[in-house]
Amino acid sequence: MIALSFSAVKVFFPENIVKFDNNLKDFMFKVRGPIDTNQTVLIVDIDEKSLRHLGQWPWARNDVAVILENLTNAGVGVIGLDIVFPEIDRTSPDLIAKKYKLESNNLPNYDEILAKTISQTPTIMGYQFELSDKLYSKKEPPSLPAVFIKKNIDSDFENYELGSEYIIKANGIIQNHDLLQNNSFSSGFFNNIPDESGIVRSVPLIIEYNDELFSSLALEVTRIALQEKKVVLNYTHLGIENIQIGDFEIPTDRAGRLIINYRGAEKTFQYISAIDI
Repeated sequence: MIALSFSAVKVFFPENIVKFDNNLKDFMFKVRGPIDTNQTVLIVDIDEKSLRHLGQWPWARNDVAVILENLTNAGVGVIGLDIVFPEIDRTSPDLIAKKYKLESNNLPNYDEILAKTISQTPTIMGYQFELSDKLYSKKEPPSLPAVFIKKNIDSDFENYELGSEYIIKANGIIQNHDLLQNNSFSSGFFNNIPDESGIVRSVPLIIEYNDELFSSLALEVTRIALQEKKVVLNYTHLGIENIQIGDFEIPTDRAGRLIINYRGAEKTFQYISAIDI
């Protein structure tokens, strides 16, 4: 009788099942409590302290370059930059001089400084996909050095389409302007999609755009940290079961989304003020 009742609720009131499932997950996190973290992952925080010293965001690109240089000199393995720079830095001294028709030959260009720094540091750039129907300033996707392999998909065309239909599909892209993007080794998207209640309980690790697959910034940082070229999508007849990088398997839902295992509340990981770097 209980099974029949749940089946009836799922058929006639599916949103109630989803809400119940989300509430149950939230409750279990609270019961479990926080989990200790190691020092592998550090968050560089654009906090109030940094804003007081460096001024309002966005900062001049040469200041961002100093942060990346100092992180690299401190021995950081990989830097995931979850910031997008779609336009040039209009605070560059050479551009200001040109605007006012002044001598600009020996004045720095902040974008060129940042581009050179990106090319010389383990920085993975970030960008965002547009998921709604809009007009976009840029349609061309970034190049991605990863190779995607789909396993266990039936060669039958209909089953192949069924195995791919759950993956989130983008309609456009907002990415870094060419000088910065072309000097980066790799990049990844950092879209976060809240559920119906407005809470981020899962994050997409892959998104499809122009019939190609692209990695999230987190997945790309992981791939490069593991020094692997291939990203394997392991399928069942229900969709994606997990995403594999080398021997490392990441369990996902059928759309390639990672259900977040929250370690704890805000500031659970170590945060470092950007100005201190």
